[in-house]
Amino acid sequence: MKRNGDHLELSIEGTQDKLTIQNYFYRDYYLIEKIEFADGTIWDTAFIKAEAIKATEENDVIYGYNDRNDQLSGLGGNDTLYGVNGDDELDGGANDDQLYGGNGSDILWGGSGQDTLYGEYGNDVLRGGEGNDSLYGGNDNDELDGGAGNDYLEGSSGNDVYLFGRGSGQDTIHDYDSTAGNTDIIRIVEGTIPSDVVVRRKGDHLELSIEGTQDKLTIQNYFYRDYYLIEKIEFADGTIWDTAFIKAEAIKATEENDVIYGYNDRNDQLSGLGGNDTLYGVNGDDELDGGANDDQLYGGNGSDILWGGSGQDTLYGEYGNDVLRGGEGNDSLYGGNDNDELDGGAGNDYLEGSSGNDVYLFGRDSGQDTIYDYDSTAGNTDIIRIAEGTTSSNVVVKRKGDHLELSIEGTLDKLTIQNYFYHDYYKIEKIEFADGTVWDTAFIKAEAIKATEENDLIRGYDGVRNNLYGLGGNDILYGANGEDRLDGGAGDDKVYGGNGADIVLGGSGQDTIYGEDGNDLLDGGQNNDYLSGGYGNDIYVLGKNFGQDTIYDYDYNDTRYGSVDTLQFDVSALDLIFTRENSDLKIIVQGTENNVNVQSWFSSSAYQTEVLKTADGNLLFNTQVEQLIQAMASFTETAGMSWNQALQEKPAEVSQLLAQYWKPQNEIAG
Repeated sequence: MKRNGDHLELSIEGTQDKLTIQNYFYRDYYLIEKIEFADGTIWDTAFIKAEAIKATEENDVIYGYNDRNDQLSGLGGNDTLYGVNGDDELDGGANDDQLYGGNGSDILWGGSGQDTLYGEYGNDVLRGGEGNDSLYGGNDNDELDGGAGNDYLEGSSGNDVYLFGRGSGQDTIHDYDSTAGNTDIIRIVEGTIPSDVVVRRKGDHLELSIEGTQDKLTIQNYFYRDYYLIEKIEFADGTIWDTAFIKAEAIKATEENDVIYGYNDRNDQLSGLGGNDTLYGVNGDDELDGGANDDQLYGGNGSDILWGGSGQDTLYGEYGNDVLRGGEGNDSLYGGNDNDELDGGAGNDYLEGSSGNDVYLFGRDSGQDTIYDYDSTAGNTDIIRIAEGTTSSNVVVKRKGDHLELSIEGTLDKLTIQNYFYHDYYKIEKIEFADGTVWDTAFIKAEAIKATEENDLIRGYDGVRNNLYGLGGNDILYGANGEDRLDGGAGDDKVYGGNGADIVLGGSGQDTIYGEDGNDLLDGGQNNDYLSGGYGNDIYVLGKNFGQDTIYDYDYNDTRYGSVDTLQFDVSALDLIFTRENSDLKIIVQGTENNVNVQSWFSSSAYQTEVLKTADGNLLFNTQVEQLIQAMASFTETAGMSWNQALQEKPAEVSQLLAQYWKPQNEIAG
C-alpha cells in the first residue's frame, strides 16, 4: 500500500498487479471506506492512512495528512517526506533525503546522508544530522542545526536561531530578512566558550571559527547590508555578543596573515600586528597600521592614515587626502587621487603620488627612494619636503638621463624622481627645506647642470641657451636644442653640441667633441683631440699649442646645399706645411709638434672643410689644397732643401709661392 500524490496505490507483491484509487487523499468524497479480504480481514480508512505513510528501505515518497500531526520516517533509501498541514515530525533516516514541513510547527530530522530540509510555514525545528545538509527554515521563527558535516543554513524571514559548536563542521548561513525588528541568533552550544571563538571578516562575510578545531561558521554578506545581519551570538555561559561587539571583534588582528576590512559607516582603526596582513579601510577617515612583516593596506574613501610598519609593505591611499608612512623595509606607496603625503621611511622605497597636490618626505636615513609622479592636471603643485637635519648645502642635485637625482652628502641616501626632465607632467614643482629654503623648478634645473671635479654627465635643456662647464673629471656634456655653450674643462671629455649653433670647447685633456646639427664652433683646446662638426657651417679652431688633433668632417650637405666649413689656425700661412697621408690631409705647424689630421680628405669633397683660414686673415679653398701640396713638394725638390730651410733661406720665394693659393679675406670679399 502506497500513497502517490493524492492517489492510493494497492499492489500485490510478486506480480505486476496494481490498483490506483484516484484522489483518495485529496478529499473525503473520493474515499473508499473499506478494504475487505477473503479471510475476513477489513481495513478501514484510519488503518489505510496509517499504512500509506509507512516507509521502506527503498526510495519512498510519503505525504502526511491535512487533518492531523504526522510522524513520518523514511528509513533507508533516498526518501521524500511531506508533512503537509499540522505540527509534524519528519525523520529522513539513512541516505540522501528531502523533507518538507509544510504548514504548522514542524520538527525535521535529516538523519545520515546529504539531506535537504524545508521548514516552510510555521515555527519549525530543523536538524540536519550527519552529512553535508541544506536547511531552509522558510517563514516564521525557525531553529536550524546542521549537525555534523559542512551544512548550508538559510533561515529566511522571522526570528531564527542557528545552532553551532564543536563537531558542527564548516557551515554556511545565508540569512536575508528585510523585516524591521526581527532578531536572529547564533547559539553556540555547550562546550565552547567566548574565548574559544575567533571572529574574522572575509570580504563581506563574517567567519566564526573554534580554536583548535576545523569547525567554522560563515555568515554570508553579513557586512554587505543590514538585511543579512545575525543580531546576536549567545553562549551557554550566558555571554551575548551584539552586532557592535561582533563588528569590533571582526577587525581585531592576530600574529597570523590577517585580512581585515573596516566599515562603511565609521572611522576605523585597523592594526595588522604580525603576519603578512591585508587591511581595507573602506569608507571613513581611517587609521591602518600593518605592523610587522609584509603587509598591504588600502585606505579606500576618506582622509586616511596608513602605517606600513616593518617589512616590505604596499600602501594604497586611494581616494581622499591621505598620509602614507612606509616605515622600515623596502616599501611601495601609492597616494591615489587627491592631496597625499608620502614618506617611505627607512629602506629603498617606491613613492607614487598620482593626481593632486602631493608632498613627499625625504631626509637622512631615508634610503634610496624613487618617486614616480605623473599628473597631467594643470595648476597642481607637488612638493619634496626635506626633513630636519639636512640643509640645502647638503643636497647634491644631478640629472641622470631623464631622471632627477637628489643625494645627501656624506650618506648613501638618494632620491630619484623618474622622468623629471622628460615632460612637465612628471615634475615636482618645489623642494622645501626645514630652514625655510625653497627651490623652484628653475633653480632645480640650474643646479642639475652644475658640474663637479668628478666624472659628470650633464644634459642641457631644450628651448634655452645652455652654458655647460665640466670642470675636472672625464665628463660627458650634451647640449640639446638651442644655441649652447659647452666646455669640457679639465680631463678627457666627450662633448655633444646637439641641434643649434653651438660653441663646443674641449678644454684641457684629450677630448672628443661633436658639433652635431647647426653652425657650430669647435675648439678642442690643448692635447690631442677628436673633432667632428656634423651638419651645418662649422668652424674648427686650432689655437696655439692645440696638440695633435683629428678632424672628421663628413657633411653630405656640402655637396648638395653648399655648406661651408672652416678650418681656422692661430698662425700664418708661412707656418703651415701640407702633406697627404693616404686619403687623409695632414697639416703641420712648422717648428712645433702641433698638427691636424683631416680624415678622408681626398676620398670626397664631403669630407673637406671648404675654407682654411690663418691668423693674418688669409684664406685657402679646399679646391686648391692638392695643388698647394704639389707646388710645395716641387719647390723643395727643386731648391734641394726642406720647407723649413726654405722659409729661412728663401723667404721671398716662399711667400711668392704661397700667395698664389692663399688670398687675403678682404680681397675675396671685395
